[in-house]
Amino acid sequence: MSRTFGLPERLLVLWVLVALFFVSCADQPTTTGATTTATARCSASDEPIPPAQGELPEPVATMRTEILTAAVACDFDRLNQLAVAGDVSFVHTDVLVDEYQNMTPGEFWQNAEAQGAEILALLVHDLSQPFEIEQYKTLGVVYVWRDPAACGTLEELLLCRWVEITEAGDWIAFYTESP
Repeated sequence: MSRTFGLPERLLVLWVLVALFFVSCADQPTTTGATTTATARCSASDEPIPPAQGELPEPVATMRTEILTAAVACDFDRLNQLAVAGDVSFVHTDVLVDEYQNMTPGEFWQNAEAQGAEILALLVHDLSQPFEIEQYKTLGVVYVWRDPAACGTLEELLLCRWVEITEAGDWIAFYTESP
């Protein structure tokens, strides 16, 4: 014996399916090390990881890949670990803005993303650009990624975004506009 479903039953099934869809799309807690955080959707979550840039020394290429992988995974804790792991103080936007002085780089980026800034998408974009090699007196050789369209003239340098990794593989800078 077969049963036909009337409008109330069909609406109930539809409601259950819609509810299941929204539950499956909700933010799920993720665990990184000993820290558990809720990871909201962020600007880099749908970004492809740019291909390797073969001319880079192995430590620089490895760090670039680790940064890109963490950015696309929206793993702010991992990005923070990478940023502060080196011997050189990491430079990021919050060092110039009083209200961000007490935030780690990861906290700053997570806060910026929550406010709608596409910080991690910019990071992925900038690391997909061709790199330049600069020689600093105190740091030695540094690999720098800048988006030429985002930098403008020398007088507008503070409007420029850039990423820097030392030849030893230490990530030392990601500067972007304040959110």
